[in-house]
Amino acid sequence: MFLKVAKKSQIEEKHKLLAKIRVHLRNDDMAKNLTKEYGIKGWIFDAVPLDFKDIKVTAKTVNGTIFLNPKINKMPFNIVMRYVIHEFVHVLQHITEEKDGEVEDDKKQEYLDREDEVEAFQHQIKYDAKYRGKDAAEEYTDELLEYHKIPREEKKERKKELMEKVK
Repeated sequence: MFLKVAKKSQIEEKHKLLAKIRVHLRNDDMAKNLTKEYGIKGWIFDAVPLDFKDIKVTAKTVNGTIFLNPKINKMPFNIVMRYVIHEFVHVLQHITEEKDGEVEDDKKQEYLDREDEVEAFQHQIKYDAKYRGKDAAEEYTDELLEYHKIPREEKKERKKELMEKVK
């Protein structure tokens, strides 16, 4: 009986978080502006598939479906949404560019050299600055560049590019 209750609780928590994400996306000015930028109507907020999946990264979009690592449940909501905004940009890219998110040519490029990734990170960092402040967004950007082993001589220019949308 205890196992059933624990499982029910996990499922309920998962769905509550997914519902909260969807409501936040639908009401967030930045997400609304992204849909306008891509020429996609508001139906996308109800239609975009969101689910949890055991993946190596925090979040990933494949064929317009956003997958979140279950570990994201332990993160503050504004951090969760920072990742969701990044993936939401990919959903919009997949729809408008008719890409499936698994194009081999993209995989041959370094991650932060890909235009689709740079654009998604720019919006992610803009979102982070909006909800956690510019200093936190800068710190996150520095950590991102360090994580992706960007050479020291390239960091300043890369940071400027990634933070381009932050006011």
